[in-house]
Amino acid sequence: MRAAPPDVLKHTRDLCAWIACDTAAAPGVSSYVRTELGVPRQRVHALGYWRAT
Repeated sequence: MRAAPPDVLKHTRDLCAWIACDTAAAPGVSSYVRTELGVPRQRVHALGYWRAT
């Protein structure tokens, strides 16, 4: 997740992110997409679909 984003993301102005992952990971992944990739909050949708056991 912390790897450098692909070059295509640097030139995309209308990027949206839909994230489905473990419930505990959803806030962190969402935050990474917003802060590191610069995707506006309005274009990020993150849902936790399961809980790790």
